[in-house]
Amino acid sequence: MKNERGFFTVIGLCLLLAAALSIKGVQEFEANYSRGVRNSELEFELQNAAESALLAAVKNPSLTSMTFGNITVQIVSKTEAIRFKTDGYFSGEIDEEPKPGTIFMAVASCDAVFTEGKIYRRALAYVLDGEETVYFVNDL
Repeated sequence: MKNERGFFTVIGLCLLLAAALSIKGVQEFEANYSRGVRNSELEFELQNAAESALLAAVKNPSLTSMTFGNITVQIVSKTEAIRFKTDGYFSGEIDEEPKPGTIFMAVASCDAVFTEGKIYRRALAYVLDGEETVYFVNDL
């Protein structure tokens, strides 16, 4: 009889250990999920800062940097003949003659929350001479 009680005690302790490990696993999963959500939010904030700084640079071409809280944005612009294709692809012949304009690039950065180093996001756009429309370039 004494051996049977010891056996059930060991089984009970094993079940408690399994439950504790399961609970710890759920906690770790939720912590990882929360880190991923925070990183996504930070990436969206960086992208918005880069695009906002780019629009400000279009209005003031001498602007080279901006700060939004803990986000720093570096801005570069270059005036040159812009070559592009009307079909939107980068391969093949150029469909139209180059047009004079200015190319803008803004790179937003901040310290990473969960890892060492920085996180970066960029925005690219161009403005043709004589126009006020800002043409964003999404993919390169």
